[in-house]
Amino acid sequence: MIYSIENNYLLVKVSNLGATLVSFIDKKTNTDIVLGFDDERGYMKYSGAHMGASVGRNANRIASGNFNINGINYQLSINDGNNNLHSGASDFAFRSFDVKEIKKDSITFSLFDGDMSGGFPGNLNLEISYKLEDNHLLFSFKGICDKDSIFNITNHAYFNLNGGSSDILNHNLKIFTDKMSLNNDECMATDKIINVRNTSFDFSELNNIGNNFLKKEENFSNGGIDHNYILGDIGDKDVAILNNDKLELKISSDLPCVHIYTGNFMNNILGKNNTTYQKHWAICLECDYYPNGINYENVLKPIIKANQEVSHYIKYTVRGL
Repeated sequence: MIYSIENNYLLVKVSNLGATLVSFIDKKTNTDIVLGFDDERGYMKYSGAHMGASVGRNANRIASGNFNINGINYQLSINDGNNNLHSGASDFAFRSFDVKEIKKDSITFSLFDGDMSGGFPGNLNLEISYKLEDNHLLFSFKGICDKDSIFNITNHAYFNLNGGSSDILNHNLKIFTDKMSLNNDECMATDKIINVRNTSFDFSELNNIGNNFLKKEENFSNGGIDHNYILGDIGDKDVAILNNDKLELKISSDLPCVHIYTGNFMNNILGKNNTTYQKHWAICLECDYYPNGINYENVLKPIIKANQEVSHYIKYTVRGL
């Protein structure tokens, strides 16, 4: 079911299927800045896109779907080459959440995920909330689990400040870091970190996305960005600014990384209002933990300790230019 929340600045629509962000409308310009579908059937038909979904228990990839916690080895399903992507069979994107509370300007969903669901240890109780505050949309989540486990949630919104009517190559992007993970040939972030200055991946200052594509660095994924940028430790921080000639979207979060994906694999996706989405029709800015971080040293590991509540947030701020 699709629910609406609004205030004087924003109108937001969300679905309890995957606690999914369906529409994100700036009222002043009447622009819907996220791609999506008119009803839940589209989200299931194009399930690989995870469009607008709340992804978990683990967003992004885990190498070979395998990890170890407290000396115990766990195996997840393999659904992306040799790896696990977005939690595989137990992905929250296709689970039906309960509505815990709804107000005019906010909604909170809840979900119980049982021990060894999809291969993850522990009984997890999860809440995901959307709340409007002036021209901000606050996406937040909290969880408590009865075993040490992985807890790495993100929102997988596909942003397009043109209202989904054309590609995002005219957009400008700034990411508040100059550090990025190199990918291997399976699009897995390795533990090798580079400085992006003077490369196609350099968005440390506001830079046009389309112009950067023309540089065609070797490590581009399928003609675009599909890479992890490292922001720092857990704590409040600016993440990114995205703009075109009419609107600006600013993202802030307390999470340590952001995965940037420029819709490289989009092809003839029939979306809202019978619009056909194509390659580079959107950009995802997925705040999360380091991909495959559970298996790397010297990065923050996405572990939730038994019976200790963990919470994080991503804030989206929209303003006209």
